[in-house]
Amino acid sequence: MKRQNNSAIASVTRLSSSLFSYIESKEARVKKVLLASALLVFISSVLVYGLSFLFPDLPLPKQLVPPTLLTAITPALSVLLVYELFLLTLATHGPFIMFVRREFEVISLIVLRDLFKILDNLAV
Repeated sequence: MKRQNNSAIASVTRLSSSLFSYIESKEARVKKVLLASALLVFISSVLVYGLSFLFPDLPLPKQLVPPTLLTAITPALSVLLVYELFLLTLATHGPFIMFVRREFEVISLIVLRDLFKILDNLAV
């Protein structure tokens, strides 16, 4: 019975190691895609906000138009949060201090996103 447990543990260890090496091999590409997505979301949110501000009669869907500029920043921060969570997942395989650093960055982004939401509510 104990021998089966050891072989199961060895299998899981090999599987997790190969999964981490696969993720690490795609790390640069995933980073580029997530950062480009964050930039695209930010630019499109600000552009839609600007168009709705300059041309109030423009027929844009209400769900896509942020009411204020602070609200336009929030979706980009959410994409950056996903990026940081990806890096946090990679940091679990490295030194403990890198994991703590990434954890702090994730918490900071959550606080920053909530701060923008609070400031947006105060501006209204």
